Amino acid sequence: MRGLLRGDTVQWDGTFMRMMHPGTNAPQRSIDIPVLVSALGPKGLALTHEIADGVFTVNSEPAQSHEFTWAALGIHGTVLGEDGPLDSPRVRAAAGPGNALAYHAAYEFGGDPTTQPGGEAWLDSITAHPRSERHLAVHDQHLTGLNTADNTAWNAGSWQAITSTTVTGPPDRIRDQLRAYARNGITEIVYQPTSPPAHQPTSPPAHQPTSPPARASPANSNTSSSLPVTCMRLSHVASFASFL
Repeated sequence: MRGLLRGDTVQWDGTFMRMMHPGTNAPQRSIDIPVLVSALGPKGLALTHEIADGVFTVNSEPAQSHEFTWAALGIHGTVLGEDGPLDSPRVRAAAGPGNALAYHAAYEFGGDPTTQPGGEAWLDSITAHPRSERHLAVHDQHLTGLNTADNTAWNAGSWQAITSTTVTGPPDRIRDQLRAYARNGITEIVYQPTSPPAHQPTSPPAHQPTSPPARASPANSNTSSSLPVTCMRLSHVASFASFL
């Protein structure tokens, strides 16, 4: 990949490849950008040390985070108000897809989704599909919404797991969790919002483009080690970063 970004002709699986984008279709090579690798297991982490600028993981930090100067952690979740119900429509929209990831990952990596609340209902919905199509049912609306199985599980109580499968809770709990990540070697939080703020429309007007990915430093933080936040949409950065 780095060779392609330099503009080199590289060999892959016995054939040659090159970035051939003309003019303004892509940045002019050489393109010098840092690379994070999402690695699992000792072999993947060893290769990450060898070829990458840092490590990226989702929802659970690797024990080896301290070995990297750049360790990014992808999280999902939302901030709860005082005595806010976990099964509310707002929490469902904002943290439901992140919660569903625990069921998707358990199924895909050979775990047991039935150990989670609503897991039996989720698995029954998936196994109702032909075996050859179950992976499609699992990944329908993956990390963007709730698919049929996810909705079935939600109605069966999967929302009860949301404080353990996502970073969801009152501001103090979220702040403590992010501080713990920092102590464990995480240097950056990658937050994926799946629901717009309550004061904004679900989608931008046709004449307004969606904001590109943006990075922001947390504001009003009184922690000893502040974590930078990478967010999918600029409008969400301040609302979440203020709780770091």
